[in-house]
Amino acid sequence: MNKTTTYNSQKMRNAIMRRVWYTYVLSVAIRPSTAWGIAFGASVIGFWRLVSITSIVQNFLNVPIGQVPTYVLQSMMQAEFLALIAFGIIVFTLLSVGLKVTLPVFTREQRLSSV
Repeated sequence: MNKTTTYNSQKMRNAIMRRVWYTYVLSVAIRPSTAWGIAFGASVIGFWRLVSITSIVQNFLNVPIGQVPTYVLQSMMQAEFLALIAFGIIVFTLLSVGLKVTLPVFTREQRLSSV
């Protein structure tokens, strides 16, 4: 084989592998789990920047047990809008991922129990 043939085959191999990697990255990027992970990570970082977690824990421990629901409701009413949005995204992503994980397990158990 001469140098030109080797160079062309290497160039073709690089082009094919580049397309394979583009396809792989695109397939990972368009998955719903990737969007959930990005949304969850960004909202956790935003919530952490907007709210002092140590103060929340310290205040929560100082509240009598019977008044916890009232305290949580009052805290939510007095919170900043962006902190509430970040908290809502955190809760939504956790619930949606939990639903996606547990729902197939329950439907599989129902199918097995009907056999």
